[in-house]
Amino acid sequence: MTTIGSGVALIIVSVLVPKYLPYQPESTAQTAQPAISGNLKYELDSILSSLKINNGPLMDAISRFQSEYPEALKRGDKNVTDLLVLEMAFRIRTELQNLDYPDSQIEREVERIIGILAQPAQQGR
Repeated sequence: MTTIGSGVALIIVSVLVPKYLPYQPESTAQTAQPAISGNLKYELDSILSSLKINNGPLMDAISRFQSEYPEALKRGDKNVTDLLVLEMAFRIRTELQNLDYPDSQIEREVERIIGILAQPAQQGR
C-alpha cells in the first residue's frame, strides 16, 4: 500500500509542480561583447538601406550574428564562426538575388557586409 500510495503521490506531484511552478531558466547576464562602432554601424545601415535589404528577418539575423560570432571567437570555435559567416552570407545573397541584383555586385556586397560585421569581433581578439 505504501509503495502504491507514494507512487501515485509522486505522479500527481510531477504533474502539478510544472503547472503551478513553471520552469524559468536563470537569465545569465550578457557578457560584454564588442559592439559595432558608430561609424561601422552607420556604414552598415547605409549599405543595407541603399540595397533595400534592411528588412526585419535580415536585421534579426544580423543581431544574432553580432551576438554569437564574438562568443564563438572567444571560445576559439572555428567551425561555428565559419558556419555563422556562411549563414549570414547566404541570407544576404538570397535577399539580393530576390531583388535581381547582378551576381558580380551580389558577391561584392556580401563581402563588404560580412567584412563590416566581422570587423569588431576581430578587433576584440
